[in-house]
Amino acid sequence: MDIEVQIFVFRAPEYIFLAKKRHVMLRAENNHIYMYGTIGWEVTAEEMQQVLSDIERRYSECVIHMHTVGGSVMEGVAIFNMIRQSRIQVTISVDGMAASMGAI
Repeated sequence: MDIEVQIFVFRAPEYIFLAKKRHVMLRAENNHIYMYGTIGWEVTAEEMQQVLSDIERRYSECVIHMHTVGGSVMEGVAIFNMIRQSRIQVTISVDGMAASMGAI
């Protein structure tokens, strides 16, 4: 069985995410976060913390665009807590689906 691994680099203000995953789907543009993919695999709590912290330093509000089938409960709960405890106003926009852990 052949497994294809692609490397994607998304450049956002002041940070670069480089990962050896099938799809890296967490990126930021200004005060918008695009969180597309499986929680815990394509979107991790560590990456989200980096992006959200940077946005909190520069903006008073943030919009998270989400499209996910769900994923890891532990990673999802960590992301949920980060959003809930954020000192800025966070709006969630479901761009496609927010299933399973993504619905929390």
